[in-house]
Amino acid sequence: MSDATPSKATEQWSLQVQDVMLSRKSGNVQGLLTVTRHHVVFSWADKECKLMCSEVEGVEKKGGDTPLLVVRCKNFRTIYFGIPNETDRSSVHLAIQKHSYPDVVTKLLPFYYRRTFELEENGWSLYNAEVELMRLGVPNTRWRLSTCNADYAACASYPRELVVPASVPDSTLTASAQFRAHGRFPILSYLHPSTNAAIVRCAQPLRGPNQARRNGEDEELLKAVFATNPNKGINYIVDTRTNNYALAKTGGVESEEHYPNCKRIFLGIDGRHTFRDGFNRILDACHDHSINATAWLSRLDSAGWLKHIQMLLWSSSFVAQIVALEASTVVLHGEEGWDSTSAVTSLAQLILDPYFRTLRGFQMLVEREWLRAGHRFDDRCAHCGTGQTRYRNSSPVFLLFLDCVWQLQQQFPAAFEFNEGFLGTLFEHAYSSEFGTFLGNSERDRQAAAVAEKTTSLWSFTNRAARATLYRNPLYELRPHMLEPSYAPQHVRFWSTLYSRWDFDWGPALRFFATVARLDSQRAAAAQEVAEGKLALREAEERLGAEVAEVDSKVAALEARAAAPPANGSSDPLGAAV
Repeated sequence: MSDATPSKATEQWSLQVQDVMLSRKSGNVQGLLTVTRHHVVFSWADKECKLMCSEVEGVEKKGGDTPLLVVRCKNFRTIYFGIPNETDRSSVHLAIQKHSYPDVVTKLLPFYYRRTFELEENGWSLYNAEVELMRLGVPNTRWRLSTCNADYAACASYPRELVVPASVPDSTLTASAQFRAHGRFPILSYLHPSTNAAIVRCAQPLRGPNQARRNGEDEELLKAVFATNPNKGINYIVDTRTNNYALAKTGGVESEEHYPNCKRIFLGIDGRHTFRDGFNRILDACHDHSINATAWLSRLDSAGWLKHIQMLLWSSSFVAQIVALEASTVVLHGEEGWDSTSAVTSLAQLILDPYFRTLRGFQMLVEREWLRAGHRFDDRCAHCGTGQTRYRNSSPVFLLFLDCVWQLQQQFPAAFEFNEGFLGTLFEHAYSSEFGTFLGNSERDRQAAAVAEKTTSLWSFTNRAARATLYRNPLYELRPHMLEPSYAPQHVRFWSTLYSRWDFDWGPALRFFATVARLDSQRAAAAQEVAEGKLALREAEERLGAEVAEVDSKVAALEARAAAPPANGSSDPLGAAV
């Protein structure tokens, strides 16, 4: 729970209970507990703490000598309310459960939130597809912008703007979509500016009942993809899954026989269900304060979370090296093309391109490779729904990606313009937010729910000058070359400042970062004054130079007149003027 301002001044409460005890490190306090449609509010004396209902992961009643209501949050916090009366405890339990997971996304807080800060930039206008594609160097003679998905008919989970080989007509794209899971045919993610090799993403092919289904248009499309690479050499079809897993599923894999001039590779990344199970184990270990160091390390290892990070870092480095060093094109997919595929394409671009290591560039990367490319945030972050369906579809894929970015920050502390605080902010708001950026499973979903018209963008909040200063890394220096991260086990660390954040006293750290932010702001202001002073001095020098030149011109004219022979043969130098 955190201090907060109500999203609406007249928010209706559905339940109030007096004499509730809130457990805190600094001492328990007694007060009034209020449950509204979107918040759980605890107030005492003249203070108030507020928790968004969407932050709640689960709520549990405990009786006995210490009757408690235990609220577990998606941001790893556990809150304990002491409610002696069983009837009150049950009522609060049911009320929080009811409001934590609405049946549809439009009942979530972002659709009711009213902005309390001045808008400096409209976050919904931040991503400009034309500008971002031009930065990638497309369209060009080899790649074009396709309109086949303008109404989301070709692929419901893809954005409207798709970059495909220039030699391929839209009819081939739509035919290939019929052959790929969820219609996710190959589209461009990244084009290397020096090698012209590309990273192309898609979903797995559908093999059909005979396990040997082919699609001529899909083969033609991939042939055209490889033909866009001007370098002579082998290209790659990279499957994020293990070989056994890929062949055991109802989908299929590309045959090297039918897709010539390419090599097929399996990265061996586990599936989203394994991510979820490992993450749950690590959270259980974090919440168990009774275990010793040996038991903690054993549980951390058995959870497999750090191994998932290690595999993603290795896979992303592998793809980046193929594109930058071998100058080969990579067609990348997993099963559905919106989970591990998004993680690997994003991390590879972070490794390759310094633009995506800036604050603005990273936002563009999240927009393009996650939000617009169809990562299912509603499902994976359990925004709504009930029971086993909600749990079955959830998976911490985006959090795993953020953890990998944090690992890169630890290895290259001066290479990123943004700090880990920004990563933590993205994690918080992906799972529970008053902003609408991470709502929906696709661009189409957000358009259907009119998210841009009815909610505030997270980027509008983070990109305010005062807020962005808090996210800037004071050590940042532009590092134009490719990163070479280590994925060795001894270099993969546990992100304790996120997963165990509630076990620390962050007061000194927050004061330190606030001081750094203030000094950084003062430095920027001083630099701006110096720049303005230099500009003013340069303008003054230019004006003075122009005045001197004008005087020199007049002097030269007078000297020329003085040196000219007198008119009418007169020896009087002033005769011409008489």
